[in-house]
This record gives sequence, structure tokens and C-alpha cells, in this order.
Amino acid sequence: MPVKWTQIEKLKNFRELNRLYVLENRTIGEISTILGVGQSTVYDRLLRLGITPTPNKKDKFLNIKKLSIPNFSDDLAEVIGILLGDGNVSESQVRITFGATEIKYLKYVQKLFKEVFGIKPKMFRRKSNHLDLYAGSVVLIRFLMDMGFVRNKKLGQVGVPSWILKGSSSGYKERFIRGFFDTDGSIYQLQHGGWQISFCNSSTNLLKDTRNMLIELGYSPSKISGMNLYLTRKNDLIKFECKVGPRQDHKAGRLRGCCGAVKRSRL
Repeated sequence: MPVKWTQIEKLKNFRELNRLYVLENRTIGEISTILGVGQSTVYDRLLRLGITPTPNKKDKFLNIKKLSIPNFSDDLAEVIGILLGDGNVSESQVRITFGATEIKYLKYVQKLFKEVFGIKPKMFRRKSNHLDLYAGSVVLIRFLMDMGFVRNKKLGQVGVPSWILKGSSSGYKERFIRGFFDTDGSIYQLQHGGWQISFCNSSTNLLKDTRNMLIELGYSPSKISGMNLYLTRKNDLIKFECKVGPRQDHKAGRLRGCCGAVKRSRL
């Protein structure tokens, strides 16, 4: 049962939702992200406050006219890697979460998303200071679902789409791995002085597919351990920096430093 509002709370909520839904013409999905509440909660509040829901009047209603359904490409493969790393798919919205200091990488992803799908995701900063990119589109959701995406990646044990996994293009695989590493990967120094790349994800299928691609590309990944997959050989690290080329600044910088140290140790 909804909590009863005081008159002050009711006025505050009305002004907030009227501004977001009517004046700024935002969708219920966008308001849900901004306020950090469920879409059904936003809808209920609109009704309680006497604001009539009018989804057909939104300039992005279903994004049917704006969204471009892309052909398979290197750029699309990287977007898929990013979404399977830190993305979330709901009934009507795609959201990607970034750390508080990853604004440069966020803008890179925003631009990549625009080039692939023809729509530019919006940015929202949470109270925790984490950043979200989000795009509301039923057409986009259908496209991703047809490719094997699920709304709960852990329970659904999602894997890499077959056109990337089984395709003959090494570019598809390398760009997918780039997106996956930039979101769910890390690079760090081991106690004995060596370095290691790690992929961490709750989907075993996703790690298995990534491992198979790395082997096909000539790497020597470890076996899957828990939720982790590793690259440790020096040649693999140097090749990864050259061929995959991460775009997330912090990880790319650490990888460059690691590979520089490896090359100097051979002199």
C-alpha cells in the first residue's frame, strides 16, 4: 500500500514529476533512472498526482524512427562486449554503468553507440557518483534479445553471439574482447613481479566463449577459475596491448606500463 504523503511531500513530488514528464518531456524509463525507482513506481506516482501518462507524445516513443538496425561490424562487436560487461537490459531500456571517474570512456562509448545505432544515449550521475548511460528503445531491446541477451545475465548464463564467436573476422573477436575487457577486465602486478590480465564475470558461458576466442586468436589463457579467466604470459600481454588496444584510460595506461616493463626486462 502506498505511503501517504503530507501536503508538502505531495507538492514536491508533483513539481518534480511535472518538470520531468511534462516540461522536459522525458519518458517513464528515463525518469526511473533519474529518480532511482522502478518504472511501475513512476507510473503509479503519475496517476496519484493526476498527471496523465502520454507515451505517444514523447519525441522518442519506441525510438522506431531514430534507431538504425546495424549490420554486423567491428564497432557493433565492441558495443556487444561493453553491454555484456557492464550493461543491463530491461523491458524498454538499455543501461551501462561506469565508475565516477570514467567520464572520458563514457563519452567514447556514447559516441560509439551513436555510430552503431543512430541514437545517442543520455548520461545520468547517481547519488553514489557512479555514471549511467541509458537509451530507451523497444526496437533496440528486441534486436539485443534476438541476439541472445537476457534480462538477468547471471541466471541466464548469456554467451557471446554466434556471429562474433563463429565468424571468420578476427576483428569481430578482438573488438568484442576490447569492450569486454574495458568493462569487466583488469590488469595488475603479481607478487613475484609479473603481470596478469583478468576477465571477471558471473556468466560461465561468457567466460568460456571468451577463452575460446582468445585461443583462436593465438593467446594462451588459463582455465576458468570461479568467475575469472586470466592471461599471464609476457607475449600474450604485449600482443593484447597491440591487437586489442583497450580504450578505458586507466586500464590502457596500466597495460602500457606493464608491457613497457616486460620489454625492458628483455634488454
